[in-house]
Amino acid sequence: PIAGKVIGVTAGNHENRVYRSDGIDVTRLVCRELGIEEKYSPEGILIFLRFGTKSNPQHVKEGRNPRQWYTIYATHGSGGGRKEGAKAIRLADMAAVVDADIYIHSHTHLPMVMKQSFFRADSSNCTAKQVSKLFVNTGAALGYGGYGQSQEFKPADISTPIIHLEAKHKRMSATM
Repeated sequence: PIAGKVIGVTAGNHENRVYRSDGIDVTRLVCRELGIEEKYSPEGILIFLRFGTKSNPQHVKEGRNPRQWYTIYATHGSGGGRKEGAKAIRLADMAAVVDADIYIHSHTHLPMVMKQSFFRADSSNCTAKQVSKLFVNTGAALGYGGYGQSQEFKPADISTPIIHLEAKHKRMSATM
C-alpha cells in the first residue's frame, strides 16, 4: 500500500554495513519487491516534484497558474558529531552539493527544521531573485538501546518533521 506514495529511496549506514559484510543491498531488494526500483539511489536523490498541469495562457496572465514545482535533495548522510550544532552544520552543508529548494538528511537522528535564504541567479533575464531553502533533519525510527546506548549517545526523539508544500504558490514549511 505504500509503493504509490514513495517519491525516492536511499540507503543508510546500517544497510551499507549489511552490503559490505554480505554483498546484499537490502534497500534495493525492498524497492524491487515494491516495484519501485527506479526510485532508488543508494547515495542520494534529487527529486523534481511537480504539481498541477500546464495552464492556459490567460490563467497565467490572471495569476491563476496552478503549476508548481519543487526540487528536493535527500541523502541518509553521515557524521554530524554528538552536539546539536554540529548536526545543524552537517544539514546546512548539503546546500554546497546542489541547488535545491528542500534538503533532507537523516543520519544524525535529531529532528530539526530550519530555513535559509539566498539569491538565485536567473540568466534568462539577468536578475537575481531571493529564495528560501528548507532544511529538514529526520528523527530516529527506533527507541533507545543497542549501540546508541552502549556508545553513550543521547536518546533520540522518534518524531519526524512533516514537510508541507503549496501547489498554488511556491511556499514550503515543515512541522514537528
